[in-house]
Amino acid sequence: MRFKEFNLTEGDVIQHKFGLKQAQKGKDTYQHNAEIAADIPSWDPIKKRNIPGNQDYPESYVDRSTLVPYDHFEVKELPGGKTAHIMGITSDGSAVQTSTTTPDAAHTLVDAYNRGGFTDSDIRKVPMTPSTE
Repeated sequence: MRFKEFNLTEGDVIQHKFGLKQAQKGKDTYQHNAEIAADIPSWDPIKKRNIPGNQDYPESYVDRSTLVPYDHFEVKELPGGKTAHIMGITSDGSAVQTSTTTPDAAHTLVDAYNRGGFTDSDIRKVPMTPSTE
């Protein structure tokens, strides 16, 4: 089937900027956070381990070409309610602990990780060392 008016054929993909248009209209509360996107952990299927994102590891330690993204992330709250694990779920369904934090932070990060770095929260890294400013 051919659509003359638009010069399209069946199966053509129409590129659009829906997300950008929604953000411009102020209807989408999710904004891209490049820092969070860079920090999304990856799975090393060869050595069967979690690799935190945005880390400078020597090539002898991590072969970045073999890393794969997790299928998705989940929160596993611990008894007592003060701590939660962020679990990366691999394509075969295995759960890998990627980090531990407060339940609120875990839910916020998991939401952002699952959205590729988009978040509706004002979240940012807090340095572990005192500021010299």
